[in-house]
Amino acid sequence: MNAFLSEWVTDKPSSGFTGALRAVGMYSDVRALAGMHWVCSHWMKKFSRNLKFDCEWFGLDELQNAYLAQNAAAAAADACLILFPDKIDAELVPAIRSWVKSWLGQTPTGRSALVVLPGRNDCAQPREISIRDYLRKVADNAGLDFFTISPGLGAA
Repeated sequence: MNAFLSEWVTDKPSSGFTGALRAVGMYSDVRALAGMHWVCSHWMKKFSRNLKFDCEWFGLDELQNAYLAQNAAAAAADACLILFPDKIDAELVPAIRSWVKSWLGQTPTGRSALVVLPGRNDCAQPREISIRDYLRKVADNAGLDFFTISPGLGAA
């Protein structure tokens, strides 16, 4: 596990790392985007003295467009943190799996982390499914770190 990424995601920095950190947020809807904004804003405030933090956002539905998916893959390959919502529309699963394969080969082992932000259960839509287990397997197979965090609650 990458010690710095672990410290960053769990809000327990001790390494004194300075430099730049890039994140890519893959959102499914406005609620997921708002949760990711909250998390990134929190990290920016907490660590801004030592780090330059950059975050780029892509809608999961954009992955069905080849040009937009390619741009998102390039951004993810260069990012340290890739954030996903836990729940997604079931119709998007094939596009997400294809997209993950497209950037995974470009990502150095041990340099990135997949971060899942659980949504609220009371807001689940009928066609939504969880991709947490899929992303955990991807991370394990690719040598990436994996975290589940809840806005305001920290990492699990």
